[in-house]
Amino acid sequence: MAVQKTEKQLLVINRVKKLRVDNNVSQQQLALILGATNGHIGNIESLKYANKYTLNQLNQIAHHFKIPIESFFMTEIEKVISLEEYTNRVCEYLEGE
Repeated sequence: MAVQKTEKQLLVINRVKKLRVDNNVSQQQLALILGATNGHIGNIESLKYANKYTLNQLNQIAHHFKIPIESFFMTEIEKVISLEEYTNRVCEYLEGE
């Protein structure tokens, strides 16, 4: 039975996965970048597990790929939204901790 991840969590996870794949970075390589175990990224990308990226991990990923962290939470058009809306989106992502 699949664990329910929120829509926002899935959006962020899929954006990280696309970034990883587009840059030819394996799950294992990303785990090394984050100082995580080999299967951790697989568990995050799987619908079977509740695992998700922490904000610290997202910050590390953004730094490694030289992108703004908000790119995980917003589309290009949405990047002009208010700080309050951005904060709400981050809170939605963290929902369920």
